[in-house]
Amino acid sequence: MILSGLEIVLNQKRFMFIRIICFAFLFAHFGIIDAQPEIQYENKDYVDHVKSVRFHAANLATFYPIVGLNTGGGSLQLSFDDLNPGDARTFKYTVIHCDSDWQPSQLSYFEYLDRFEEGDMNDYQFSFQTAQPYVHYRLFLPNRDINWTLSGNYLLFVYEEEKEKPILTRRFIVAEQIVNILPQMAIPGDISKNRTHHEIDFVVNHEGFDFRNARNDISATVLQNGRWDNAVMDIPPYLERSGEILDFNYQNKISFEAGREWRQIDLRSLRFPSADIADVTRYDDGYFVTLLKDLKRAGNPYSGYNDLNGAYVIENKDLNNEELTSEYCKVLFTLYSPTKYEDKDIYLFGAMSNWELKKEFKMAYNNQYNSYMGNPMLKQGFYSYQYVMVDKDGNKDFETLEGNDYQTENEYTIIIYYHPFGARYDQVIAAQTFESDRI
Repeated sequence: MILSGLEIVLNQKRFMFIRIICFAFLFAHFGIIDAQPEIQYENKDYVDHVKSVRFHAANLATFYPIVGLNTGGGSLQLSFDDLNPGDARTFKYTVIHCDSDWQPSQLSYFEYLDRFEEGDMNDYQFSFQTAQPYVHYRLFLPNRDINWTLSGNYLLFVYEEEKEKPILTRRFIVAEQIVNILPQMAIPGDISKNRTHHEIDFVVNHEGFDFRNARNDISATVLQNGRWDNAVMDIPPYLERSGEILDFNYQNKISFEAGREWRQIDLRSLRFPSADIADVTRYDDGYFVTLLKDLKRAGNPYSGYNDLNGAYVIENKDLNNEELTSEYCKVLFTLYSPTKYEDKDIYLFGAMSNWELKKEFKMAYNNQYNSYMGNPMLKQGFYSYQYVMVDKDGNKDFETLEGNDYQTENEYTIIIYYHPFGARYDQVIAAQTFESDRI
């Protein structure tokens, strides 16, 4: 059969189309196309069987994960427990460089890492004689597999074998201390907030480090107690004076609810329970701990005491090797409230909930006890927490249940970003953490 020229051209086009479809199928099927993982660039837990996730400066369990860029700048420690029965899993990790707004930067990994793109989590141990078995994992950064070469925002991403199976993500900061931050607590610009809020003013001394256009090139972020849900971000300098000082002295802009000192519970011993525990019951598959009921604190006089500012630590007074012998307990929290708040939800909140509104930490109203009640699973340790009211739009209200008082001690972190014209990433040129009652 003799084909015309037109038929030959059409057949060639059909053949090329089929080849394109086949290659697309093969690339997708065998992973040749690098599919982007569906992760969120925030502190997030993606599975329910991983508990007690802590990420902090190494050997400083309540310090926000900030590390220096240069050698000797410190290290970070991640730890968590996998409660799924069976053998240890194959967990991998990588770090992703981000801009100041926590979106991936324009850099390729080989531009900010000098070793490998990913590593294996090989440091794990099995729990010892616990009612709830688990595997405890640890990771220190930087290490022989992963080390960064640039400052900035980073996201630690842990996944199971493949990036399409995310386990957790955590934010951290790599900082160069090029400029000096001088913070101070200020009287709020809004008079109505004088007794309920903290306002932060600060200056940046950049002697020896010049900017072409400071207002466009420099920005700041301020965190309260390491939280990102209420962070004040993308703050430009208010003015530049004396050629060496950037002034961030705003009125009613860098302002936070002061809150109250965080509530605390001590679960470090199940044999000799602390005074805030009403009962400890042992079952075949674990422990059930009933706490004394809590009361609302809004409107009460201020009561000062040392707290963990929402953080927690894992400790065990009953046995040694607390990370491997500590039990997991169902812990019953009770908030007495004759009033049931319609169209509002009540949550337990703090580092133990990863600063999220997690389903596990949602309270349910019990008409019999006129109380909100919840029973999350917690590992033995010392915890700080608060109750938060949430409307249907997700807005948080701490004032109604906890109250606010300007005398409350909080921890604040200031991060300074530098992005000159033409740069491809946001450099962190300083970071500083301070306590509100010590400056």
